[in-house]
Amino acid sequence: MRLKQLSLLFFVFLVFIGTSGAAKALAIPGLADTGQGAAGILDPNYTLPVSPAGTAGPIIIDPAKDCFPWVPPAPGSAWIGVNDDDARNFPPFAPSDPGVNDPEGGVYRFRLSIDLTGFDPASVMITGDWAADNLGLIEVNGGPTREASPGFTFLTPFTLDSSNSTFVPGVNTIDFVVTNGGSKLSDGNPVGLLVQNIQGTADVVTSVDIDIRPGSFPNNINPNSNALIPVAILTTDAFNVTTVDTNTVRFGATGTEATSLRFSLEDVNRDGRPDLLLQFRTKDTGIACGDTSASLTGQTLPTFGGQEIEGTDAITTVGCR
Repeated sequence: MRLKQLSLLFFVFLVFIGTSGAAKALAIPGLADTGQGAAGILDPNYTLPVSPAGTAGPIIIDPAKDCFPWVPPAPGSAWIGVNDDDARNFPPFAPSDPGVNDPEGGVYRFRLSIDLTGFDPASVMITGDWAADNLGLIEVNGGPTREASPGFTFLTPFTLDSSNSTFVPGVNTIDFVVTNGGSKLSDGNPVGLLVQNIQGTADVVTSVDIDIRPGSFPNNINPNSNALIPVAILTTDAFNVTTVDTNTVRFGATGTEATSLRFSLEDVNRDGRPDLLLQFRTKDTGIACGDTSASLTGQTLPTFGGQEIEGTDAITTVGCR
């Protein structure tokens, strides 16, 4: 018995020292400068959910027709607005030409959506430069970020991260909220947005295999029970459980609820490799009648970069009336 314990500890040690490394940050897909397309078409990356002018989407403005004194866009980007001929909306005005002088005063919401599935939202770092006619504020998922553009004659840098933004798993919205001076009845008052050099990274979340109530199927859980729920994180060819920081592990309806009461290394699936078996109090998990899955989240030890991990398994709730 003593020899088996030593052999297991030696295996764990070998696995532990063989997987060190920092958390892996990758580029966030979906980030794009304004004006990625031909002049006069709708911008393929930005939407316009709020538009006092009533347009269906933001239109790419021909760089040759930018309103002076708008800051010139860099090659490969362009201003977007609600009229592809906004240069003719700046002085000298032509109030007699209603087809040229569209009323564009009010507050506009230009939206860029990104999908953070597979990324750690807390690690997001997005930077860029922007300008707005007349003034602009940036919101992330409807919340203010304190990032502002004071005008349209120069570019203003911005940074979006955990210090000023709340990013979430899945789809997130970045709104460039532009207030265009004047009223709906005014002539010669173009609205515009320019976003350049936008880029961002986030740490990849490692997907791990978990087994709720190892050895049983279906995984029945009574939400009203005082019992403990055993949950195993499985060692695989791609992940070993000895790197897990057990203090960071959470389990429940969304994977953010219960902390483990105890844990142990056990080979629950009998593949010859140690798995991490954790015990959670049912009433701490937030699992409710009708739930069909439960999730676990956590991090690897700092020695291994503090990598985010997540896993999900199916459940069947019982004892519900």
